[in-house]
Order: sequence, then C-alpha cells, then structure tokens
Amino acid sequence: MARTQNSINTFLLTTVAAISIGLVTACENTARGLEQDAAEVDVNTREPRAQAKQAARGLAGDAAQAARTVGAMAADAGEEVAARASALKDHVDVKAALMADSSVDASRIDVDVSSWTGTVTLNGSVRTANERHKADAIARSKSKGYKVVNNITVRQP
Repeated sequence: MARTQNSINTFLLTTVAAISIGLVTACENTARGLEQDAAEVDVNTREPRAQAKQAARGLAGDAAQAARTVGAMAADAGEEVAARASALKDHVDVKAALMADSSVDASRIDVDVSSWTGTVTLNGSVRTANERHKADAIARSKSKGYKVVNNITVRQP
C-alpha cells in the first residue's frame, strides 16, 4: 500500500509540475504577446498621435491669438470708457461754468460733448449777442483741446 501511496504522490507531483510548467510557459507567451501588442499599438498610433500633437499646437496658437485679440479689445474698451468719462467731465465743467456766470442765462443752453470728434457744441438761445459771445468764451476756457461749435441763437424779446 505504501507503494501505491508513493505512486499516487509521484503522479500528483508530476501532474502539478507539468501544469506549473504549462502555466509558466503560457504566462511567458502571454507576456510576449502583450509586449508585441503594445509595440504594434505604438507603431499603429504613432502617426495619429503626431497629428493630434500638431493639432493641439495649432489650437494652442489659436487660443493665444484669441487671448491677444480679447486683450486688445478690452484695452480699446477701456480707452473708450476713459474718453467718455472725460467727455462727461468736460460737459459738467462747461455747463457748471455757464450756470455760475451771472452774465449768461444758461437755462436755455444745452452742452453736447463728443469725445469721438473732440467737439463741444452749444445749442439753445440767449437774450443778447453779448451772452452768446460770453457763453462761447466760457466753453472754450473750460474745454481745452476741444473744438467749440456755437449754435446759440439770440432771441429777440
């Protein structure tokens, strides 16, 4: 019986060894197959990856150009806001100076300031030619760098 037991043990060990050798060989084959597949994938995707990289560079260039354009537009908008604010200040300065001068009835004088054209326009009416000239002089003194257009009419009493 001991012999039979030894034979069974030997058989089992031989079977386990054969299975182990088979598994190791299969694992080695699987590993080599995976390495071959990876190399093949690398070769097959090399050109698409290069194209994707080039496309990404192009998109990055486009994004940079868009950022520069937006930055320039923001700067232009800032300059426009500054010009409008300056024109509004000049409008207030001219109108306040006209109202502060007791020799001019400024209640019927409108002041328009254009930062685009650099023009201060006086519209409306006064009672005398002297008031018209005085209003013109006030507008010129308060709006340095602007052209003054005097459209004030003298209305007869």
